[in-house]
Amino acid sequence: MNNAADRANARREFAASLRRTRRNLHCSWQEWARRANVSFGLLSMWRRAKTVPSSDALRRLAMAASVALDDLAPAARERAAAKAPVAQFLESRGFRFARAADKRVPEAIFRLPREGMALFLRALFSCDGSVYVRRSGIPGVSYSSISRQLAVDVQHLLLRFGLVAKLRVKRQIIKGQPYRTYELQMLGIAATARFLDQIGIVGRETACQAIRQSAAKPMTFAALRRQSGVTILDRRHVRPRCRDTVAALAHTLRDPALAALGLGDVWWDEVVEIRDAGEEPVFDLTVDGEPNFVANDLIIHNSTLLLQAARALAKARPPVLYVSAEESAAQVKMRADRLGIAGDGLLLWAENDLNVVQAALDDVKPQALIVDSIQTVFLPDLESAPGSVAQVRECGARLMTQAKGRGLATFLVGHVTKEGALAGPRVLEHLVDTVLYFEGEQHHAYRVLRAVKNRFGSTNEIGVFEMAARGLVEVPNPSGFFLSERPVDAPGSVVVASLEGTRPMLLELQALVSRASFGTPRRTVLGADYNRVCLLLAVLEKRAQLPIGNQDVFVNVAGGGRVLEPAADLAIVLAAASSYMERPLPADVVVLGEVGLTGEVRAVAGLESRLRAAAQLGFHSAVVPKSSAAEAGAAPLKVRGVATVAEAVEALLP
Repeated sequence: MNNAADRANARREFAASLRRTRRNLHCSWQEWARRANVSFGLLSMWRRAKTVPSSDALRRLAMAASVALDDLAPAARERAAAKAPVAQFLESRGFRFARAADKRVPEAIFRLPREGMALFLRALFSCDGSVYVRRSGIPGVSYSSISRQLAVDVQHLLLRFGLVAKLRVKRQIIKGQPYRTYELQMLGIAATARFLDQIGIVGRETACQAIRQSAAKPMTFAALRRQSGVTILDRRHVRPRCRDTVAALAHTLRDPALAALGLGDVWWDEVVEIRDAGEEPVFDLTVDGEPNFVANDLIIHNSTLLLQAARALAKARPPVLYVSAEESAAQVKMRADRLGIAGDGLLLWAENDLNVVQAALDDVKPQALIVDSIQTVFLPDLESAPGSVAQVRECGARLMTQAKGRGLATFLVGHVTKEGALAGPRVLEHLVDTVLYFEGEQHHAYRVLRAVKNRFGSTNEIGVFEMAARGLVEVPNPSGFFLSERPVDAPGSVVVASLEGTRPMLLELQALVSRASFGTPRRTVLGADYNRVCLLLAVLEKRAQLPIGNQDVFVNVAGGGRVLEPAADLAIVLAAASSYMERPLPADVVVLGEVGLTGEVRAVAGLESRLRAAAQLGFHSAVVPKSSAAEAGAAPLKVRGVATVAEAVEALLP
């Protein structure tokens, strides 16, 4: 007997036990279902041998009938359910006996590769979805469910394919009872054609063919101007279009060749000026296939910091107006609730039309305005798309004029390029008084707020924050944060007092020197200047007579910090020497000094404040340039001056 026949016989045996028990119970099927707190529809399927209940439902049936569990043929139920792979899978995920309103997409689906997600969505839309063309000629795709969570999950999955679906609630009366369904809807030739290309649907051949034929029809220039928001004055090739124009046209025409030109790494706009910026290391991240960076469909950026700053401003000088042009008000409200931010004095408005925002300022009269972000607000008078050079420049100038005329403190959030620079025209940085960068490593909890332009103070000032469950928390002692896990008596570890603007910060520098496994020794640097580290290693070998040219050298700033100033030169040299000689440096010493090519140790700026910060953290001695030893005489720790690299190695690693 095959498995299917065995399961069918087991279902019939179990159904017979249900009918026999119900006759002895002298009640209706509806009454038994009510007593057992099970669905009458499911009980009807069980008694007709269509399926079998779960173990929990079986126990409730037995208790409601006041019979022993053995009277309901539990062995038959096990035979009917145990060998059904699909049933086992659904039951293990908690979906087999779930109500329709409680359905959701399993978490495993969200971890599937792109092809697996497309297959799941194709099957889902083929069963409960539809592709159609309205009488007006507008095509659409829809999916309906009485489970709101299932509809939201499907909406999230569609975002992975660049498809934005609108969630609608449909209410109606069926048999005198209110009935509510949730419908996902995508309208327009671009969205429906993209859905058919990337996901597809089984059936609906007539509608699919009509949509593909409409997508293949040539677009008129009038329709192209209307859909892309780009003004095309002529069709001649007198001068090339700018990148922003080509990107807008590529989005409308869905042309991969145009997208590669408008959004690729090759810049072909007119070059106005070329300046030598020196050399810096370049890091490239490559993800196989099509990358997807989505975290619960929320944009991950510095709005957490701005919300907390807005709360502080609202307490001091209300009201504060927060204009969110990227996210909906509900999304920002969810983040505010997580941070415990109340609405007293803080007004939230989801709007991206700058004219509408300016018109509302007369009614609100805020003391501070936050615009998130400058790349997503736009002026309807300009025909270019939001985020274009013209829009960003004009919106920035309009906001600057408004801020100066009203005396209104204005904060602008700006996107950054993959190089870390502020996206958009450089004139935007010239318009504002202060430019702040919010930086942080992905795998570390701290975040750094750095000032790169400040008309009212020094630049390179930083604030250090820690990302906690309730938002960003200030780190009052960043040095202690970075040194909290420093090992004791470990070769290759040394502490340097770095200066960020006017704020001294103690960081741990680590070096590892080991025999090279291959012909060419490796040099790996994290958190420091790669070229400068290579220079310092050459100086150490030449001036201190340490043969490290055939050794692999790895240098790291612990905790994900960064130190780029020359004052850390001597610390890097001593860390490498300590690792090579297998001798630990004293744990209570801090090292400062710039190293020249002849091996001399040069003076550094801000020595007194650096040493004072080291003393506050319990350091008892410092090695500094000999030329600055007299200046450090008043420091609350023991100071030793060294003139050369060889002298420093001899002093700390005898």
